[in-house]
Amino acid sequence: MIRMNEKHAQNLESIVAERGAMLVEAQEQTDRLLCEILPPSIAQKLKTGEVIEPRSYEAATVLFCQLVDFMFILTNTKPDQVVTFLNDVFTMFDQIISRHDAYKVETTGETYM
Repeated sequence: MIRMNEKHAQNLESIVAERGAMLVEAQEQTDRLLCEILPPSIAQKLKTGEVIEPRSYEAATVLFCQLVDFMFILTNTKPDQVVTFLNDVFTMFDQIISRHDAYKVETTGETYM
């Protein structure tokens, strides 16, 4: 009976460790996604429960970029090539804005803001 209880306890410990690792992974993924849709400073305040005060700026620049003839590209290119193309283009934009005090707004399709 004692061996059965020990085996059961070991099994439960294994399950707890596995679920704990899954929780840590899910929390890390949540943090990554949160920092992709919000500026990291705002995401951190949200995670700690701080109040986020509205801010105003004297000036702001907004860039909207839409790919020319994207529908032509879609109809004449394989889906995996379109995804690769969009990823390459938007990665270049991401690298540029990372060098400046800028923030990318998540969008869908061929538009970059």
